Amino acid sequence: MAAPTADEVKEIKPTTLTDAQIDTRVVSAGVLTGDLNAKCDTTFTTGELEGIQLWLAAHLVAITTPDAKRESMLQNDLDITHHRGELGMGILSTEYGQMANMLAHGCLVDFMSQKPQILFVGSETITA
Repeated sequence: MAAPTADEVKEIKPTTLTDAQIDTRVVSAGVLTGDLNAKCDTTFTTGELEGIQLWLAAHLVAITTPDAKRESMLQNDLDITHHRGELGMGILSTEYGQMANMLAHGCLVDFMSQKPQILFVGSETITA
């Protein structure tokens, strides 16, 4: 499977990030899509997986860059600017994530919203 290039990502999500910075997000998107067939209990074609990775990389660019949504306020003569995220929305917080999810037939929102689980291995001693 060919990973999307930084230029392909910038074509759908313009950004001020360098190509190297975009490439790190492409790699992360590749990790997330690497075993998508097993996670989603389906069989995506190579072309479908490449499309999902492209839009997922654009989503990661959108949520992790300095040019992401910002909100400013003036307080005590100080101009305070911070990132305004869409908490709780996950993959659906950007139009890029929505497109990736749509290409994955809704599967991304399902497996990315699962709560992490901790498994303890060992023995338990019960005293009566």
